[in-house]
This record gives sequence, C-alpha cells and structure tokens, in this order.
Amino acid sequence: MRHRWSIAGALLLCVQPLFAQHTDLKADSIAMRIVAASGGIAAWESTPFVRFNVKLYKERDLVYAVQHLWDKKLGLYRMEIPGPNNHPYVGVFYTEDFEAKVYWNGSELIKKDVTILMEQFRLRYFHDVFFLAAPFLLMEPGVERTYLPDASNEAEDVIRVTIPFWEGLPSQTFDFYSDRETGRLVRTSYPMPSGETRSFVWRDYQEYPTLDGSLFLSHQKRAEGHPFLIETAHITLPPHVAADMFTSPSAVLQQAAENASGSR
Repeated sequence: MRHRWSIAGALLLCVQPLFAQHTDLKADSIAMRIVAASGGIAAWESTPFVRFNVKLYKERDLVYAVQHLWDKKLGLYRMEIPGPNNHPYVGVFYTEDFEAKVYWNGSELIKKDVTILMEQFRLRYFHDVFFLAAPFLLMEPGVERTYLPDASNEAEDVIRVTIPFWEGLPSQTFDFYSDRETGRLVRTSYPMPSGETRSFVWRDYQEYPTLDGSLFLSHQKRAEGHPFLIETAHITLPPHVAADMFTSPSAVLQQAAENASGSR
C-alpha cells in the first residue's frame, strides 16, 4: 500500500470530487470551519518545511522526546528518536513508501536493524504529524466526515472522521470537536482496542505567519482522565533548510533542540 498523506499538494487535488461524494453537508461545513480556524489550506500549503519536536509527559516526567523535520513538497522526512547511550537513531525516508536510511552514532545501520527500527519511525510519523496538523487532514481525499447531532451541544459541534488509509494511528475513526464560537478544534477522541475511549484536549494555540496568512497550531494535547500530555514544541516553518539536514548521519535536530532549550 502507498501511504497517502505526504501533503505535497495532495490536499487540494480532490476537494471538489470529495464534496460531490458526500451528502453530509453539515459535517463538511464544520470541517471547513476547523480548517479555516487553523489558518486555511493556502497557508498550510505555502509552508515548504516544518520543523517540530514532540514530547510525551506522564504527570511531570518526560517519557520520550522525538525531533522532526519535514520537506512537505518532496515528502522527505528526517526523524530522530531515542536510542541507546543517549545517541538517538536518525531516520531519513520518503513518506510515500517509508524506504529509509537509518543511522546511529554517526554510522549507517544494516538492513536487518533498519527494518525493525523503520516500524517505529513509521508509527511515530503517523502519530506525531496527526497531533501537529490534524485539522488539515480533514480535507484529504478519501476521508469520510459525519455530523454527530447527539454528541454536539451549544458549545461544540462534533463530527466523526474516518481515515481509512492511515494504518499507523491508534484508530482509523476519530471524533473531532469544534468550538462553535471560533471553529477551532478543541478535542479529539477515538476508541481503543480495549473498548475504552481516549480523548485529548487541544489547547495553547499559537500563531505562525506564512506567505499566505497565519497558521494556528496547538502546542499541548492533554489526555482526559489520564496523566498524559503530548507537547508539540519548537515549531518553525523555515522557507528553506540546508541540504545536509536530510543527509547528515549525526543527530543535528536533537543538538539544535538542546541548544534552544538551554538558551531560554
């Protein structure tokens, strides 16, 4: 299967046919409000590169930290995940097929080790990009949207979103909660294999200027009823990056994140 969310222009390719296929115009309208409240498709599409970190906290303890650099136009990705002896694994891959080169401590790993680690990179890509940019996934070709009147209320509109082609997420069906006043995404929830529903509150939105307006991205997603916090931090939208950022075997993203943290 070829994975579809490289977002190298694919978001707009089938928008009109999608609406022709959907009969739930209420859900489509709410989805478009969520996208607009996040800055809109044009602003998202105008960002060639996205650099961000994801940290998971349990209560006040850091569970892991992952560094990301994404060339959205080429679908090229660099990720650094925790590795042994405080040396992260570095993965460079295309999001279309997840063929990768993986490095540790400056050396390229053999194919057997790459195959094992690549599954971690793949899952982290799906999970972390979702919690960075879920609003823009709403308009992807193939995504199904249904309005949930019984779950909606005076404060929030709720739509059920089915993402049939994202195999790395904890579920392929999510409920998106939109603030009725602002249109902003304020909560996502999904069923766990155990039957439990897991919900995250999206908060701490910050503004990021682009050539086509500003994006508004959430920095914190707190689990309801559980002591977990997903922090999406150090977000930057550089107009260009050095070519060696996608070829260096060294942990350049981790080093930059540590330098930035130490300077505050």
